[in-house]
Amino acid sequence: MGTYLRRVPQKNKDERTVAYLQLAQNKWDSKAKYAKARVIYSFGREDQLDVDALRRLVESLPRFLSPEEALRVQAEIGQTADFAFKTSRRLGGAWTLDQLWKMLGMGQIIHDVCDKIKVQSYAA
Repeated sequence: MGTYLRRVPQKNKDERTVAYLQLAQNKWDSKAKYAKARVIYSFGREDQLDVDALRRLVESLPRFLSPEEALRVQAEIGQTADFAFKTSRRLGGAWTLDQLWKMLGMGQIIHDVCDKIKVQSYAA
């Protein structure tokens, strides 16, 4: 079942209502025949919440998703990228680095620097 952030209001003895934020997960109870919420983590009272810490948590989550899913989630929370992701292929890190090396012209740059300091290069 799903994991979600929930807000739980509660009345104090002085009749003031405070709310607590919790990371919860619904688990199916086969005996009761319905889903029960299980608290995974309590963030504490809403009025004492470290909003920046919660924001950092939310911003760190997309790194565990596929690139496509991460961009979709970031767009939903207003963190759109400056580029449009179209497709990706699994070709391996070595191929990617080789193509990046060529695209940036690193071989020619190293060759030019070596020519200036009179060293033979094999970078191209």
